Amino acid sequence: MGAKYGCALDGFRVKAGTNQYCIVLDYHIKQYKQMKKFLKPLFSISLIALLLMACAKNKCSDSVKGELKDLSGLDGCGFVIELENGNKLEPLNLSDFNITLNDGKKVWISYHLTTNMIATACMVGDIIEIDCITNR
Repeated sequence: MGAKYGCALDGFRVKAGTNQYCIVLDYHIKQYKQMKKFLKPLFSISLIALLLMACAKNKCSDSVKGELKDLSGLDGCGFVIELENGNKLEPLNLSDFNITLNDGKKVWISYHLTTNMIATACMVGDIIEIDCITNR
């Protein structure tokens, strides 16, 4: 003869004669449901905050979008920066920054034109000094 069940709480069955376990189990199930209602929105908010923080942020003030171009195949050239409008910039101090140089890498850049140099051997764009450069 099979065991008789005294209570069934959300899919849990407890043997007859163990009513005290039914009360304890019922209490824990109610606590779980309350916690679940609280944790679901908390998890959603945490996930959204994490995604927003993970997005690449522009740490350079007054910067413009640019793309690194490897022109080392041309005499006297190395990496230059091409702006969205097609203008090319020849940075004098690119090696001063901790940025991985890859052809096609998108960057944020703030810079100023140099006044102490008239031309470079590359001669593809304006000669600049970088104030700030970060990944985009």
